[in-house]
Parts: sequence; structure tokens; C-alpha cells
Amino acid sequence: MPYADWAAVTRDLTTALDRLDDREFLIMGEKEACSTPRRRLFGRRTTPEPTRYVQVLRVGEVLSTECVGAVCLGGTWEMDHVTIEGLRGLGWLTPAESRAEFGSLSPNFALYVDIECTHELPPFLVATLAVLGARPEALVLTYSSGAAAQVAG
Repeated sequence: MPYADWAAVTRDLTTALDRLDDREFLIMGEKEACSTPRRRLFGRRTTPEPTRYVQVLRVGEVLSTECVGAVCLGGTWEMDHVTIEGLRGLGWLTPAESRAEFGSLSPNFALYVDIECTHELPPFLVATLAVLGARPEALVLTYSSGAAAQVAG
């Protein structure tokens, strides 16, 4: 069932973050787009289309949070300068800033949050998705509980 509005997205993010145990993660993002066929020597393979998303991984008492990266910074989503500055204005670190400060090798925007600040993340993640131009009705929550993944939304 698609989300009707940002309030419903915030509600599900809040619930999922409250349940997040060590080494579990969640992803709130657009449903996977149709794959684009790409020819190979011995047949056809598909390459997934990029989507807008945020994801959170709990590692001990830290929440490692990421947002889809900009193509011009090594990521997969085409973003203009205004969008990149909007994400940075929210507090996201660029891949280069994250690499310099934490040694991260991800092409995504990153932010590391103490577990005590979990309650601040849902509105922040929703604001991020809005800056990216995502729409609530196009979003799906994937939540990993140990080895099993659950999908909501």
C-alpha cells in the first residue's frame, strides 16, 4: 500500500528505527525502477535504474546513515548543484568529506548519528527525500530484521 503523505512515511520510519538492532538496516526509497537491458557478449543482462533513497545501518550505538549519491560525486543519482547544496545544508557529508573524516569509501552522502538521537532522524530523512524530489506514494520501506527483510508501504 503506497504512502498517502509524508506523515505516514515519518510514522513508519520512526517505528522501524525504534526496532533497529545492532547490524540491522532499513532503506526508505523508491520502488526499484525497471531495469534497462544491456547487451553482453554472451547474452543480455540488466542494470538497475537509479532510485532516490535513504538508508540507516545500526552499528553498536551509532546509526550510519546514507543518502543516494550524486553522479558528479561518484554516486548514481543525477543531481543539480541546488539539490547537492540542499543536502549539505541539511547536514549531509559529501563522499569526499566522509572519506576525509571517517575513512568511508561510499559514493553516497553520509551522516553518523549517536543512537540517543534516533528520534531526530525520521523528520531529517523525510526532509532529505523531499529535497531529492521523491514523492511519498512512490516510496517503500525495506527493513532488515536479522536475516529476513520485511517490506512496508
